Amino acid sequence: MDLRGIRAFVRVAELGSITRASRDLGIVQPALSRHIQRIETELGTQLLIRLPRGVQLTLEGRRFLQHGRRILHEVAQATSRF
Repeated sequence: MDLRGIRAFVRVAELGSITRASRDLGIVQPALSRHIQRIETELGTQLLIRLPRGVQLTLEGRRFLQHGRRILHEVAQATSRF
C-alpha cells in the first residue's frame, strides 16, 4: 500500500465517484480503480460498493477512510516541517 493509493481512495470516498475523483486527481479511471483494488486485495475486504452512478462505502470502507485521512494528515504535518 502506498500514499498514492491511500490518497486516491480518500478522494473517491469524499467525492462518491471514481469518475469525479479521476478528474480531480488527474489520473485515468482504470488506474484509479487499480489503486482501490490493490488496497482492497491487501486488506482482504471490499471498501466500496460500485453503483451505476458512483460508489458507496462499506463499513470497512468507512473505517479505512478514517485511517486514510489520518495517515495523509500525518504525512502533511511531517513534510511541512522541513
